Amino acid sequence: MARKPNPTTPRRIYLVRHADTGAERLVRALTPAQARNHAARDTITVAVATQDQLVTLLTSGDWHGEVEDAAPIGEDAANPAEAPEAAAA
Repeated sequence: MARKPNPTTPRRIYLVRHADTGAERLVRALTPAQARNHAARDTITVAVATQDQLVTLLTSGDWHGEVEDAAPIGEDAANPAEAPEAAAA
């Protein structure tokens, strides 16, 4: 069961900008990552890949990338503005 947010914890309003379209939205959240995740849930889905999906993708000839390693929790190499010291500003 998800925990209810503590109403006394200060939240900030973040400007979330879509990298491709430039569309902007304001999201009230505890962290930049929470704001980004809230905005992304409208356009991105995530699921564990099945063995069949892996085989199909890797052998289809359409796949030209590598398996990406996500940044550890609390780090976001793709967005330095999410570093803890930037979030505290």
